[in-house]
Amino acid sequence: ASLVEFSDNSANRIVALSSYPSVDSYAPIKYDATPSSLKTDLASVLPWIPMLALPDGAHSNKPDYVYMILPTHCGELMFGVSIYYRVPASRLIHKDKDVTRGYVQKAVVVLSKVPFFGNLLQRVECIIVSY
Repeated sequence: ASLVEFSDNSANRIVALSSYPSVDSYAPIKYDATPSSLKTDLASVLPWIPMLALPDGAHSNKPDYVYMILPTHCGELMFGVSIYYRVPASRLIHKDKDVTRGYVQKAVVVLSKVPFFGNLLQRVECIIVSY
């Protein structure tokens, strides 16, 4: 999984996740240093992202989405939207040795300090087309 940082104060982070059905696990999330005001909030919600971003039943052929509200360690809330979808393994540019089935699960997640779920979903839908 990877994390991309934005300078915008409302949509702070994008996370891209992969899941390989053969090993029934998620790629670990790695992230670089972030601004001090978000570092602890982000660190407190990241462990929950893989489980929420790729919910059970995410093996559908069509992309779908899920909204999430995550409490941070300091009592504030972080809001997120995840679009998850199935990708044929034959379309992967970099195929990991763990990929043994004909598909992998992918998700793109946007985390925000404000609950603009509709706006976040519109932005992520555009990313899915090119991801």
